[in-house]
Amino acid sequence: MRSRRRKLERSVGLLAAVSVLLTAQVPQAVQAEPGRRVAAELETGRIGLEVYAERGEFMLWLRDGDGEMQPLLFPGDPGATRTTVRDGARTLVLGRSARLQLEQTEVRDPGPAGDRAESGGAGEPASKGESATDERGRAVGRPVVYQRFGGEELEIERVFEPIRSRGAEEPDAVRVVMRLHNRSEHSRELGVRLLLDTHLGEDAPREVGHFRLHRATPVRFEHELHPERDSVRYWFSRSPEQPELTLQQSLLGEGVTTPDRVVFANWKRLYESSWDYRVLPARRFSAPPYSLNDSAVAVYYDPIVVEAGETREIAIVLGGYAPTGHYELEEPPVDVATVREPEELEAEARMPAVAALRMSAEERERYLEKLEEINALIEELDRQVEHPAELTRKRLDELRERLEELRSAQ
Repeated sequence: MRSRRRKLERSVGLLAAVSVLLTAQVPQAVQAEPGRRVAAELETGRIGLEVYAERGEFMLWLRDGDGEMQPLLFPGDPGATRTTVRDGARTLVLGRSARLQLEQTEVRDPGPAGDRAESGGAGEPASKGESATDERGRAVGRPVVYQRFGGEELEIERVFEPIRSRGAEEPDAVRVVMRLHNRSEHSRELGVRLLLDTHLGEDAPREVGHFRLHRATPVRFEHELHPERDSVRYWFSRSPEQPELTLQQSLLGEGVTTPDRVVFANWKRLYESSWDYRVLPARRFSAPPYSLNDSAVAVYYDPIVVEAGETREIAIVLGGYAPTGHYELEEPPVDVATVREPEELEAEARMPAVAALRMSAEERERYLEKLEEINALIEELDRQVEHPAELTRKRLDELRERLEELRSAQ
């Protein structure tokens, strides 16, 4: 549905559908640029990464329950997901501004010798890689993708590092570290906005919403989130047909730079705003007539003063569903279950375990049927909420019992 809609937007002529008739020519600013060449790629465990030549945009992939790599971001146009740098009063789109041009893309081996893999410049894309991990899942010689964007007064380095969530047997996320170097002789106010063109939740039922927040709160309309003030640890977007296919961004915790705000809105509206965006809480994710049911996320790291010769570092974690965090970023608790909130157990009940990814098609079908039974249980309890404390205990007992059934079935 998403790719079909984008193709309609980008055509010129008469476009016919049952409910909508459009004749349009899409503005130049949002046209697609198909056929972008891959400059560097990694495929490690469940996570895949492609970084493109010329402008340096990126795409994330996640292995689904059938072993196929599926896009976590909209795959039709690499330029739809983009990074904007705020430098004082100026806004510079990474890779698209003469002040910040892509100079280098390569796969690097972070091993003891610090050897670099082949460059992703001319010729074939830099090689894929697999590597070992220690007992906590930390990378041991795991390749990373390195980029450098250069300008006279500002230089930006960006590193993509595969990491592993707690409970996962292999990498299922990427930590993106941006380093903004002030090369001028004066202090500068530097910030970053990451626009993610999401697509997984666009076919979800209206009551579920395109996005969910920590504690399973649905996002059905435009929404502005302040993670630290609102105590929201992550947001995620999930495919309704493949619940194991989920894009999550971690917002709080060790090893992550907490954004100043996160905006959920229509992609076209966000794309056409150079920096600030005003949220209207009653507005859905459409900008008629050209952009219908098309959501995106803008993640803001507001400008701060960076002195001459100094560097600002921003760390972003994107990947599969990981409500309990990532091994590489912080020590796991002794008993993860004891620190989970009821909403997180409910979310886990809705999410197939990693073990389901190794099941046969028949086994996974039976597994998902049991998950549907749990969903029915949750809905029933929610309708009967009259004595919250008592029902919360009952709900937790029921969920634990059913989850144990699922584990034993594996």
